[in-house]
Amino acid sequence: MREIMCLFILVVLCLSMWGCAPKELPQTDVPPWDERVPLDYDKPEKPSFFKRLGGIFSEGESDYHFRKTRWGYSKAMVELSEQEQGTHLFLRKGNTLIYNERISDMPVKLVYCFEKDSLRVAGYLTDRPVLNAMEIFEHVAKTLGEPIDMISGGMVWADYHTLVYINGYVSHVTQSPSRYQRSQGLLKLLDKPPKEEAGKVLRWDGVWTYVDQNFFRQLHEVDYPMDELSHYEKRLFAILRRRQMRTYITPQGRITLPSNP
Repeated sequence: MREIMCLFILVVLCLSMWGCAPKELPQTDVPPWDERVPLDYDKPEKPSFFKRLGGIFSEGESDYHFRKTRWGYSKAMVELSEQEQGTHLFLRKGNTLIYNERISDMPVKLVYCFEKDSLRVAGYLTDRPVLNAMEIFEHVAKTLGEPIDMISGGMVWADYHTLVYINGYVSHVTQSPSRYQRSQGLLKLLDKPPKEEAGKVLRWDGVWTYVDQNFFRQLHEVDYPMDELSHYEKRLFAILRRRQMRTYITPQGRITLPSNP
């Protein structure tokens, strides 16, 4: 009887030790909070907005100059093209068509500009100041390759048919009280200044513009080229920009004022 009891206790102890042993997770059983969330231009399941930029200046790879349009398209042809892509029309006014679009989840206005019902300028305008807008524009720049020129703080690419211009700028600054003042400190050895000051948050606007080279060449021949541009063409050329605003967070609340010119 004693031997049976000892054997029973031994079996119970073995089962308890087996149950308490650590269970090794398979490699595919990764906790969801430890997974890397892919960016829009990083997702493998479908071509992203940025990956569709491939061959943007190559006639052999693309029959279009901007999205699925060509210079000289009429408004009706552009509307049909965007309708087929499922883009929502926001405004149709005079020589301008404006659509709601998103670039990597950043809301933008997709703008088409015409003269005598012929497409000559198109591009994207940020819908509102955005925290990471500059990062997105920098990624676009890397996708397009080395620019041929730097103009007014922006970058330029060109081929025979199309000139592309990207320009980003700070349009809103939020300033909150801080107990600290930031300096480079030891990081000065790296010669890389900090992105922002302590207590300061920057938001950006920008343009991503495509221009018919024939139209741009015509601007060289007139005395006052700015007079030849419509309101939205001036915005796409970064001639008209959103006025920078500054918001101060105080114990009494928020105060928003225009920044000094």
